[in-house]
Amino acid sequence: MLIHRCTACGGLDACPVVEDDNQLLLLRIAVKPLAQPPFPLEHLAQL
Repeated sequence: MLIHRCTACGGLDACPVVEDDNQLLLLRIAVKPLAQPPFPLEHLAQL
């Protein structure tokens, strides 16, 4: 499932992944939070 957040109203919507979706693009979307975390990873070392 892909979760979409509307930039105008902030609403969430779920959309199932289907067979003809671009698999490479789906993987890029999936790993983006790992490549660009929303907080500096250096702060985790201090915990």
